[in-house]
Amino acid sequence: MLFPISLRLASGLAVIHAVMHQIGMMQAPTDKTEIALTTSMRTYEMNVMGSMRSYMDLYNGMGTFLTIMLLCFGIVLWQISWTRMQNREATRPLLLTIGLAFLVFAATSIRYFFIAPVVMELLIAALVLLAFTFP
Repeated sequence: MLFPISLRLASGLAVIHAVMHQIGMMQAPTDKTEIALTTSMRTYEMNVMGSMRSYMDLYNGMGTFLTIMLLCFGIVLWQISWTRMQNREATRPLLLTIGLAFLVFAATSIRYFFIAPVVMELLIAALVLLAFTFP
């Protein structure tokens, strides 16, 4: 019973994380310094492997990638949660990989971002690793 519940909770948290991340990305800057910075990021373009891109293009692209990956993790965890008891052993390497990935995401968030993603990523990692430990 612990296996499906922990994975469904982790799945829900990953989807919430994705939604909140996307909402955060859609916030327009209000401070004049932030506006100047984002204007500069949009204005300066460079040739990246034959394509002209601004720093804002790269920033938004990577942010969108993260939102998509969090949604995919949420879907995969939900799908794994429905694994039959006799097949759960086969999911353990995948669960370990996903759990460790969220621990690395949390470490990255500690270094570069702020507390909200750290908490979400640590909760997701704990729930996934709990399912890994007690199939």
